[in-house]
Amino acid sequence: MHPAFGDDTPTHWECVHSSMGAAIAVACKDPAAAEGLFTLARNGCRTPAAVLRLRTEFTQHGVILPVTDTTPSQPENTQSPS
Repeated sequence: MHPAFGDDTPTHWECVHSSMGAAIAVACKDPAAAEGLFTLARNGCRTPAAVLRLRTEFTQHGVILPVTDTTPSQPENTQSPS
C-alpha cells in the first residue's frame, strides 16, 4: 500500500458523486444502461425487500426498469462475508 500524502478523500467522493450522476443520466435515456446499472447496484441486495427499495430509488431518479425482472438478487446459498 502506498503512503498517503494529504487527504484527497473529499476529491475522490466528488468524483464518485459526479460519476454516479453521469451514470444515472445515461440510464434515464438508455434502457440497456439502466439494466446494467441496476444489475451492478442489485449485487448488494440480499432480500426481495432490498431489491424493491432499490427499484424505488431508481424510479425516484427517473430511471425506468423493465417490470419483468425476476432475477434473484443473490443465489440462495450465498452468505455474507463475516
